[in-house]
Amino acid sequence: MPEINYGATAETGSPFYMGIDKMVVRPNDILERRRRYLVRWTSIKAERSRQWQKWIDLTDYIMPERGRFLTTDHNKPKVTAKIMNNTPTRMARVLAAGLMSGCTPRARPWLELTIPDDDLAEYGPVKMWLWEYTRRMRKVMEMSGFYRAMSQGVYPDMATYGLGACMQEEDPIKVMRFIPLAIGSYGLAQDGEQEIDAILYEEPWTIGELVKEFGWENVSNSVRVAWNAGSYEQYMVVLRVIEPNSEFVPGGFGRRGMKWGSVWMELGGLGSASGSLLQPSADPTIGFLREAGYQEFPLMCGRWATTARDVYPTGPGHDALPDAKGLMVLEKRTLLGVAKLVNPPMLIPDTMRLTRLSMLPGDPVYVPGGMMESIKPAQQVHHDGVQRTQETIRFYEDRIAAAFYADLMRRLVDKPESAGKQPVTAEEIAETKQEIMLQLGPVLDNVNDFLAKCVYRTHGMMDRRHLVPPAPREIRGQALVPRFISILFQAQKMIGVQVKERAIQFVGQMAQLKGQEATDCLDTDKTIDGYFDEIGLSPNCAVPLQARQQARAARAQKQQAMEQGQAMLAATEGAKNLSKAQTGSGDGQNLLARLLGPQAEAQAGGGA
Repeated sequence: MPEINYGATAETGSPFYMGIDKMVVRPNDILERRRRYLVRWTSIKAERSRQWQKWIDLTDYIMPERGRFLTTDHNKPKVTAKIMNNTPTRMARVLAAGLMSGCTPRARPWLELTIPDDDLAEYGPVKMWLWEYTRRMRKVMEMSGFYRAMSQGVYPDMATYGLGACMQEEDPIKVMRFIPLAIGSYGLAQDGEQEIDAILYEEPWTIGELVKEFGWENVSNSVRVAWNAGSYEQYMVVLRVIEPNSEFVPGGFGRRGMKWGSVWMELGGLGSASGSLLQPSADPTIGFLREAGYQEFPLMCGRWATTARDVYPTGPGHDALPDAKGLMVLEKRTLLGVAKLVNPPMLIPDTMRLTRLSMLPGDPVYVPGGMMESIKPAQQVHHDGVQRTQETIRFYEDRIAAAFYADLMRRLVDKPESAGKQPVTAEEIAETKQEIMLQLGPVLDNVNDFLAKCVYRTHGMMDRRHLVPPAPREIRGQALVPRFISILFQAQKMIGVQVKERAIQFVGQMAQLKGQEATDCLDTDKTIDGYFDEIGLSPNCAVPLQARQQARAARAQKQQAMEQGQAMLAATEGAKNLSKAQTGSGDGQNLLARLLGPQAEAQAGGGA
């Protein structure tokens, strides 16, 4: 038995080291690495199973086209068997459209790049470089399908499940491309700081796609046999693993120089459930389809709200799900009541069992002679009951709309009622919906977080492709800081903007009461520059500080010259008036000569 050592060692640094060394897997040990990936995937699926049924319910009642819970769900039709009222689906789409329009709108700028030094960021060349780099980055995102992935993948999943995931891959033509991931097809893991640092997901690939993407020499014999048989559209399950690279060496070449490792591996045929390891290949000669790596974590993961150390979050769909289920029950019972109202079950005498009976309007009904019993409805449904049920349905619909923040999001996506009406501004949202904005505050921080990671990865890819404009010498070596200026983030800032506006109004009132010395406490340049930054004004619209100082100096010099000219003119006019005034002593002298002497009198009178 190994000797127990209770002290810390240089190898482990742990005071509870028990003499067991950490097992390091060799890169060429394919079987051991495959086994470890499969074991980790099984563990992640076991942890993910806690959310499994909830995700299925959210898919069935709110977003029937989103989830992929079976490996056979590719190209699945939209199943709406449990949806009797589409209000939850519409409200989830309204929230997704509102997040798209409010956080990352395609039609207006939503991103600005800056540096930590605010004073240096206002320097003319630096400010213009930041503006040009921001313009290029937004253009690259537009070409890469960023907006399509956000509107059709990340935001709908965040609105429904509270979790939206999208892969940000490099592309040789478009610099990068975005691949949305369906809920149920992937599992996540996080580090000690509650940051997502690993993703494992599986997806079905056709035989033709496998051979074309990974090459004939990397696929298994099963794929080759299917290819030779012409079964190009047969599906196989592929597992993708992205996790921190345990062999990372700063400055290393190839895979060792990547902070995150990535592998593709075949799992075999399609299973009955997502992640099932049905007939995994046992051929010891099979390796990985591909091994690669990333300098930045390629996953964009938006989480609505998490509790403690939970990996998987909750979202508005979780809040609306009980009301959505109740709404479907009420809708079904309302339809049943209306059907009974217009076509009720009938009580028919037994003597008419063999007699033709018609329920069509105007159709004659022949009854046997002497029959005393009549035909009448077996159940009477009153209009009041149906009306009350419909009122209850509207009550449920309002609660679902409130859970998805529909009243706020409609302000962002609805068109103006008239052609001449201006669109809603961030200030109007902040004034009318401050309570809702406070509720959305933590969510916007989470959106800000994963958008910032997307910006950093985009910067890395643009830098490797030499698409970053040459930076000014003053900011080389400084970190870039993304700043978001979309309407929802601006609405958050409008509370601070309103505080500045109230302070300026107070200073103006004090200046009217006590004089201009009240304005001495206000730094005009910093106040105006900060106001422009918070409302998202383009730097091209603001005059640089150096130009402002030059304009002020020229204006002060001009004012000083005007004051000197006015003083000289007043002195000249006074001298002329004194030269015309007589002293009254009879000697013919005027007041100017008496005050200044004969020489001043001659100059004032035009003499030599």
